[in-house]
Amino acid sequence: MKRLFRTLTLLASLSLLALPLVACDDGDTTKDPVVTTGTVELTVNDLCHAGAGLEGAVVDFNGTVYTATADGKIAIADLGAGDLSLTVTKAGYLPVDVMVTVTAGAQADKSADLTCQSLAVADMARTFLEGLNADGAYTPVTKAQGLFDNLNDGDTSNDPAVISVRSAEHYALGHVPGAINIPWKTVADDASLALLGEPNSGKLFVDYCYTGHTGGIAAGVLNLLGYPTANMKYGFASWTTDETARAGAVEPVLTGDFPIETTINTPTATFDAPWMEYDVDTAWEATQAAAQAYLANADMKPTINAQEVFDNLNDGDTSNDPFIISVRAPADYALGHIPGAVNMPYKEIAKAENLALIPTDRELVIYCYTGHTGAVATAVLGTLGYHRVKNMKFGFAAYTQDATARAQSVFDPATDAHDFPFVTGTEPGTMP
Repeated sequence: MKRLFRTLTLLASLSLLALPLVACDDGDTTKDPVVTTGTVELTVNDLCHAGAGLEGAVVDFNGTVYTATADGKIAIADLGAGDLSLTVTKAGYLPVDVMVTVTAGAQADKSADLTCQSLAVADMARTFLEGLNADGAYTPVTKAQGLFDNLNDGDTSNDPAVISVRSAEHYALGHVPGAINIPWKTVADDASLALLGEPNSGKLFVDYCYTGHTGGIAAGVLNLLGYPTANMKYGFASWTTDETARAGAVEPVLTGDFPIETTINTPTATFDAPWMEYDVDTAWEATQAAAQAYLANADMKPTINAQEVFDNLNDGDTSNDPFIISVRAPADYALGHIPGAVNMPYKEIAKAENLALIPTDRELVIYCYTGHTGAVATAVLGTLGYHRVKNMKFGFAAYTQDATARAQSVFDPATDAHDFPFVTGTEPGTMP
């Protein structure tokens, strides 16, 4: 009998354990758990690819790295309530700071739009080139006579800062009075820019080289960085006829007379822009880093002469032919151009639809009228990562004798070569 009672008692106990537990609501909410944290879900958008989710973007928060999934989502939980600043990064993109308000017990949804450095630098280029169309905008090319007149008009308030981008050795042999020396391959360096002051300050600059070509590249880079710079046409060869001071700056010999065509060439193949990946935070820093990489490229040759272009196109090997871009006006392109050349006016060279047509796996040859705006376009493309780009020396004027196709006047020693005063030595000096 006792055994039966113990058995029944055990079965009853097991039955009670099997029953579900039910919380009792006694009306006292002070005993309920309190939610003190919230969550954030970031959607990272890739502005360089039509706003698609950016996989692999990261947020480093309190020592923990959170990585975006394939759809661009980053989820961060257990966050204290309040305002929170999160920095989203990805290699090759500009970082973005996102402000989020976290509410206890809730999820905050936010978007973070990341721009790749390639697009950011292209936007800087477009801003510069499109600004050349504004009313009263300065021209990126000036003449020696204009500079001389400006420096001697009795009004120092409108004087530009003058930069010789020739070598230090040649600067010492002769330079425009007041000009400082910044060799052209170093114009984007921190030390060089420190000499010029803050960018976008409203100050104007004029630079010059030997014949106008590396001066045009330096001017293009400086303009991209916010230093409005006009390149002196034909360089120091236009300022003085003194052979010692010129030091290799020669007047152009425009004797080329190669075949030209009037066929309008329309490219159809499309290409991705060169990729950039620098340790930078802003578009300006990305542009500076890209310019430095372009100018420091050991294989970079800034110019090519017309004979070299003709010989390449006629060597029987089409596999090594360059992609040739005329940056002249469309009406002048239609009058005649190098066979196979396409037309992209220099002020439009950085438009997205044009960049998409420029190959990254071929040498590029740019040409304009006399070599100067071609140099600006070359600098823009070089900074955008097209390091195999060359400017045809002295432009279309060096390729053909056809005056109609040339469309513009060429170098005239009677009006383009001067004997203005210059200074020797390593100090800028002053205008006599």
